[in-house]
Amino acid sequence: MNEPGLSEDIRSGQVVFLTLIICILWILCILGNVLVCLVIYRSRRVQSTTNYFIVGLACTDLLFAITALPWITGSILVGKWPFGDFMCRITRFLQHFTLGVTAFVLTSICVDRFYTIIYPLTFKVTRGTSKRMIGVAGFVSMVFSSFSLYFYEEVVITKNNVSFHFCPTYISPETARWAGVGYIISILIIQYTSPVVIMIVLYAKVFHFIWRHSGVCLQFQRTMNSVPRTKVKMVKMLMITALSNVVLISPMYFLQLIVGFLTSTPIDNFWYYACVILVFSSSVIKPAIYMCYNSNFRRGCREVFCMSTMQCYRREQYTITNISSLGRRNHIGVMNCTSQLSSPSHTFDRAVRDEKNSWPLNGTVPSTSI
Repeated sequence: MNEPGLSEDIRSGQVVFLTLIICILWILCILGNVLVCLVIYRSRRVQSTTNYFIVGLACTDLLFAITALPWITGSILVGKWPFGDFMCRITRFLQHFTLGVTAFVLTSICVDRFYTIIYPLTFKVTRGTSKRMIGVAGFVSMVFSSFSLYFYEEVVITKNNVSFHFCPTYISPETARWAGVGYIISILIIQYTSPVVIMIVLYAKVFHFIWRHSGVCLQFQRTMNSVPRTKVKMVKMLMITALSNVVLISPMYFLQLIVGFLTSTPIDNFWYYACVILVFSSSVIKPAIYMCYNSNFRRGCREVFCMSTMQCYRREQYTITNISSLGRRNHIGVMNCTSQLSSPSHTFDRAVRDEKNSWPLNGTVPSTSI
């Protein structure tokens, strides 16, 4: 039996394929986003305002993976919706809610990078401000997504005295045709179009600012660049994250809009579930992007899995993980000052060379590196 507005049921081969892909993505999503939270929680060095936003993204992806995706997968396996009207509404609410939070948090990250790089003295996003921005993003998304509790409802179709239950992937025209289409359009504008436009404009200005200053400074000295290289790498990573998210969630929004206008034209169920997989893939790609573009995250992952060959982070220790050639030749580093200043023969202990550029202190100096 087919869902109203969509074509005949997906075939058994497609069911196996979709279920297998979703299960693999689910495992990768849980592992990747939990790892992101653990790395940022364990390391003080990466507990910056931007990484607070990244934790918000990871928690949003985990929320969708744990609370919404299992019901969608169950409906694929069974071929109908066996979970009732309440879970149908909640699942669609969580679907819109998580997409909205992700879009708003990515926009907040873009605003943070814009002011940090171009106007560092005008506005500074503190840790408290970042937490409030995440809270506002969640509240606004919840307000707009709450209307889905009204528009989405379980549909029961009776054929040959047999009832078939479905949770529509679009707003049912029997509920409110034009009101439902208007809601989908408003969601498209508020949770998709507006954030995309804001991110394009701000990231374009950031890119132009970095490119202009880099070109001017290269005429004199490379190290005179007013934008630190670490910030440039961070902007590249966040731009790729935002771009991948926009590309992967676009089919879902436009499919719902098309089905809302063309309810008389059948559309294969397979395409809707393919859009769900694309949306869910964005939750898996984010940790992979962090792994590729952030050395601190890679170091934190090794720390979590006890694979680090260096003593990169321990409580009550200060760690130097990089050292210049000048420092290696002259044995420059942090040492325990146990000798008197008047005894030049004991000024520096050369035994620290065997500790792979890591100099622990016995004091209570706070850790600053991952």
